[in-house]
Amino acid sequence: MVSPFTRRRALASLGPSLLLALAAQVPAYAADNAYLRSCGACHGPEFRGGETGPALIGGAFQQRWSALPSTALDDFVRQRMPPTNPGSLSNADYAAAVADIRRANGWIVPASELLAAGRGGRPLPPTEWLSNRGDFASTSYSSLDQINRDNVKKLRIAWRWKSDNFGPTPEYYYRATPLMVDSTLYVTAGIRRDVVAIDATTGETLWMYRLDEGERGAIAPRRNSGRGVAYWRSKRRGEPSRVFVITPGFQLVALDARTGRPVRSFGKAGIVDLKVGLPRAGDLPKTPPGSSSPPIIVGDVVVVGASFAASGAPRSKVAVPGWIRGYDVRSGAERWAFHTVPQAGDFGTSTWGDGSWKYTGNTGAWAPLSADVARGYVYIPMEPPTADFYGGH
Repeated sequence: MVSPFTRRRALASLGPSLLLALAAQVPAYAADNAYLRSCGACHGPEFRGGETGPALIGGAFQQRWSALPSTALDDFVRQRMPPTNPGSLSNADYAAAVADIRRANGWIVPASELLAAGRGGRPLPPTEWLSNRGDFASTSYSSLDQINRDNVKKLRIAWRWKSDNFGPTPEYYYRATPLMVDSTLYVTAGIRRDVVAIDATTGETLWMYRLDEGERGAIAPRRNSGRGVAYWRSKRRGEPSRVFVITPGFQLVALDARTGRPVRSFGKAGIVDLKVGLPRAGDLPKTPPGSSSPPIIVGDVVVVGASFAASGAPRSKVAVPGWIRGYDVRSGAERWAFHTVPQAGDFGTSTWGDGSWKYTGNTGAWAPLSADVARGYVYIPMEPPTADFYGGH
């Protein structure tokens, strides 16, 4: 089967707490065709070796190939196999066989190999889905075309993953968008907003992270699974990539994308308290700001919005503002803050009548943010200032 995101938005939420990966009955990656047909007779159907071929799994095999560049195995198989007629298989069969071998050893199967296995080796656009809306511009668009009006009726369930057991009760309004990176899906689940990594090929849960925030999480204004996570890929050699989530209790958590463990060098043991530094945020556990959307990461800056309880009748005109802030992706240090309600010395305070900028809050950004990387801009979809039905203030 092909990885879910080698098709146009083929991963979908179809009902409460349910993810489905769909596979079209078209030429695709499959463990029961290319390898068994061309390699199984010599190396065994379970990769354990046969009468004429060595095992393709185990310590000796892994020690040999894991020390070589990732392309070495593919090049060897294409140039030397099968021994009686090297180079005689199709590009798709070679790609499918190598992908099978990698998966049997527990190695990551590069998206390029899965694509080649499903499309006869023809190059396709990148298949990764690296941000909540697909790209910085929030287009929610993919140019992939494996699913079309001719074969959509052939779609069948390839695997099923449920989020029912994440959290004390099932969540029936599940709207998270998984990210797809290197054949792994990253998504949130449950009202505590656990973070889960899922094998995109098999549906296996690879790791999960759960933060119990106690009372702080229980009274959060957006107590749900949210819309997912953010992903950051380092350009420094050997530096692990990171997955970021904003918890219901409004804390920014950085996780190692490989293990799901908090990055200890980020903030305080992997966590930055997003309520710290906001005006009028006296009792931190009970202060209302939260967020249901992931941050957006532009370069090495994690940009975070804020959201509040959905209500038109707040208890007071005095409220906490939803500032937009940028944090260093490695250290968690705050780099800047944009005052959505201008403060003393800021441009625009004169437009807030009777000095209302001194006490007005809200003006958060609860929806996912967008960015123009070339210009260095972040676009903020704003909510209104603190309001009430009476209007006396």
